[in-house]
Parts: sequence; C-alpha cells; structure tokens
Amino acid sequence: MIMQFITTFPSPQGIGGSLLKLTAVLAFAVGLCAFLKALDPRWRVHLLRTILVLIPLLIMAHSWAPAWRVSTDSIPQAVQPLFQSAAPVELAQPIRQIDPVASPPALPVEETNWVTVFFAVWAGGALLLLVREAIGWLNASGQVHRAVPASPRLESAWREISGDFGLGEIDVRVMDEEQSPFILPALGRSLVAVPKSFESGDSAVGERITHALRHEAAHLRAGDHFWMPLMRVGACLLWFHPLMWCLAAGHLRACEEACDAEAARRGGVDGYRKALAKLALDLMPARQAGTVAFLRLPTVRHRIDRLAKTAALEPPHFWAIAPAMTALLMCIGGLGVLQVKAQAEPGADREEVTAMTAKLDSIIIPKVSFEQMEVGTVVQFLQLVSKKHDPEETGVPIDLMDVNNQAKITLTTEGASLHKILRRVSEMAGLSLDVGKDGVVLRKRNAAKTVDGTGDAPTAMTEKLDSIIIPKVSFKEMEVGTVVQFLQLVSKKHDPEETGVPIDLMDVNNQAKITLTTEGASLHKILRRVSEMAGLSLDVEKDGVVLRKPGK
Repeated sequence: MIMQFITTFPSPQGIGGSLLKLTAVLAFAVGLCAFLKALDPRWRVHLLRTILVLIPLLIMAHSWAPAWRVSTDSIPQAVQPLFQSAAPVELAQPIRQIDPVASPPALPVEETNWVTVFFAVWAGGALLLLVREAIGWLNASGQVHRAVPASPRLESAWREISGDFGLGEIDVRVMDEEQSPFILPALGRSLVAVPKSFESGDSAVGERITHALRHEAAHLRAGDHFWMPLMRVGACLLWFHPLMWCLAAGHLRACEEACDAEAARRGGVDGYRKALAKLALDLMPARQAGTVAFLRLPTVRHRIDRLAKTAALEPPHFWAIAPAMTALLMCIGGLGVLQVKAQAEPGADREEVTAMTAKLDSIIIPKVSFEQMEVGTVVQFLQLVSKKHDPEETGVPIDLMDVNNQAKITLTTEGASLHKILRRVSEMAGLSLDVGKDGVVLRKRNAAKTVDGTGDAPTAMTEKLDSIIIPKVSFKEMEVGTVVQFLQLVSKKHDPEETGVPIDLMDVNNQAKITLTTEGASLHKILRRVSEMAGLSLDVEKDGVVLRKPGK
C-alpha cells in the first residue's frame, strides 16, 4: 500500500483523484451502516469488513487494470510542431548593436515536491499511531504473561461455553487487576484474560461470569480478535481521513452489539443486561489499544439500550451475506478501475495553438542585434523583451530543451516579429521550433525516424524495444490512444530492466481503430504494426518513442 502511493501517483492530481474515490467509498459505507441499523448488527460487521478489504484493492485497481480503463481523452495534449525547418528569412538592414541583456536573468526556483511532502507527513502520522497500537499490545501481552492459569472450576465453565460455540483450545488466564476481560490477539493461539473476581464462588457472580464468557466466545467465533486489530491498523494508515475513523468506530460498535445479542439469546436478555451493567460498575474498562475488550465505557450505555432490539433480530445467513458482499465487491472494484479524463472540445487545442501563433506574430521587437551570442542567452533575452512588446503585456514562455546546445547566434533585425526571430534563431542553432498552446519550445531536431526498423534511430533504444517481448496482445477495434497507453504500461512489466519505454502520441486527434493479435512479439514490432495501421510515423529517440503524423 505504501509503495502504491509512491509509484502510482506521481502528482498531487493523481493523489487527489485516488482520495476522491476513497472518500466516496467510505461515505457510502458510513451511510449504508446507518440504513442497516434496523437489521442484525452482523450485516454492518460484514459490510465494514468488506470495505476494509476493498480499500487496498481500490488503490491497486487504479493502476493495474489498463484494459478496463475508460477514458474520453486517450493521450494528453502534446506540443504541436508547426515548423521543423523554415526557409531563410530576409531581415532588415543591420543597425547599431545593442546590449541584449541588461542584467543576468533570475535563476529558476525549484518547485516543492508536494508528493514527497504528502508521503512524509502521512508516513510520520501512520508510524506514530502504529507504534501506539504496538505498545498497547505489548502492555497487554505483559499483563497476560503475569497472569496465572484459571482454576479448575473457571476452566471447566470456559470449556463448556467454548464447546457450545464450537471453539478450539483457547486458554483462560486470571489477572491481578480488576479490569475488563479481554482477548489478546496472537499469531498462534489467542488468550482470554479475566479479572481475579471471576474466581469467586458466589452464584450471582458466577452468572455474570457466564454471560461475560459467552460474550468473549462470540467474539472468538466471529473472528473479531483478528478483524478489530486489522481495522485499527487500517485507521492508522488512513489517519488523515475522518471517515476512516468513523468506519473503525462503527465496526467496534457493530461487533459489540452482535456479541451482546448472541450472548443474550443463549442466557436471557434481562440477565445479560444486568450482568453488563454490574460488570461495568465493578471493573475498570480496558486500557490497552491492542486488545478486544468486553468493557469500553463510552459504548456500554449504548449497548444496553440496543440489547433488547438486537437480541430479537434474526442473524443473517451465509447465503444472504455472500451475494450481497460479492455485489458490493464488484461495484466498488469497478469504481477502482474507472478513470475518466476530461477531453477538450474537438479542435479546441488546435485553436489555442493558432492563438499562440497569432500572438507571436503580433509581438514586434523594434531592434535586436546579436554578435556570436550563445543560444541560451538569446532565448532568455527574447523571453524578457516579449513581455515588454506584447500588447497584452504577458509575454511568451520560451523553453530551450537542448540545454547543451552552445551554438553562437549572429543576427540583426529591425521591426521583426518574435515569430520570425525565433524561426531564424532555431535554424542557426539546428533546433526545431514547436509552438504549443502555452508557449514555445526549442528542441533538438529528430534525427531518428523509422517505420520499418531501418534508419539511424538511437541504437540503445532500438535494442531495448527489440528486447521487450510481450507474450500476447489482442486489440479489437480499439482506439490508437488506448493501445499506446496499454503498451506503455506493459512495457515496464516485460522490460528486463523494469523501466519501460515512454511512448508519446503526438497526433491526439487520431481516432484510428486498431485490430491486432500477436504472440511473443517484440514491442518494436508491435509499435511498427500499430503505426502502420494508424497512418503514423514511428520516431525512435534516445529517451523513448514518438508516434506522429508523417512529415511532422
């Protein structure tokens, strides 16, 4: 579960989406519990335990079920390259040289990694609460270790009750303290600890002891000594979510009500109610956090009030619970694999790119003169002056992706648009000019273009594509965007280096349907087939693979 948060959600948006699903499931469980209060408490017990099991499955399904993923936007919008190689542009006559940069540009500020902050805070809180639970269990374990074996009379009474409930060999030990009986969960054989007053020979006390032991036996038969600590661990891991604490508290109340009802059915409602009230007055409530205790003061009054009603209800049968919990499992599992991404109106992104192109043409820079100036400095200067000469006074973000490019730029213009200047600078530096909806990117020109496996693609990446063998894929009328997403996910699974291959689909409007079945084919071969079917070119670069329109 911890590694899932790290690897599956690389952004705050991913974490937010998962928490939204989690909140929906927990809110549904809390609301349904309120509705089920009219039924036997065991309905709520099974519901909340099913939800607890589904929580980690919900997180895993978020990333491990690509074939079930529903998306209205196959691939995020990429920067659309408008110019790969422009013709030489004749500029105005040289003018006097000016100093392009008056002061050194400000260094970029490193952004806070909020995912790391979130994980650190979550892990710290979870660790503290888990340590508290462990300390409670160790204290209870020490208390039981100091206890003495039960007398033959008490042992005989417990054997009779445990046999009536169909339990195996479970020891009873007597504590020195006058506190609530409790069950100590253990990986081996759990123990039942009772106060020393239970050794009394008084008949009235003996009746109360019988009721209390029946209650503990009901806990053991229902597996509460396993599920209660597990529920507390779940609350510790999701400590930041108040609904998870509501879930854990609701499970505790439902378990106590169910065991009260079971014990009351076997020993009488009035007698059990009196025994519960008397023991609550005579004994201290359980202090340890890691136990299943008979008495917890905040719940005793509520249990007494509910006892008459719950004891009269019929316990649910297995064949009623199993279909209901299975249906719940399928519904919430479907929620886990469902991922819907918003898609812009057709042509909206293209219109935004066109708007950016128009903006570049509208920014007229009166005079610039560069003499053997590094391209990085030129880009910084142009970004600074773009704001000054922009009619909207916002400027244009310009990113130089090839940070190792040391090309020297010699250029003089007068009254030229920013668009024209950037095209000329990109030619001189051997870069491609990509105009996107949010700005401009100058990057290395693609040296590797291959459709049939030939060409000068980077050798290491080509070999990696050939080394990733996918046992079997089968696509039937599936959109190319979904196919690309799936192949990128499975590339990591079948990569000997376990890193996978980034695959970018630049033609986001391509709606080609892919029908393809292969067995034991390499990722390289599958991508070539997919690109041919979708009418795309396959560009193998040193950092990954790009599928784009031919000629782009």
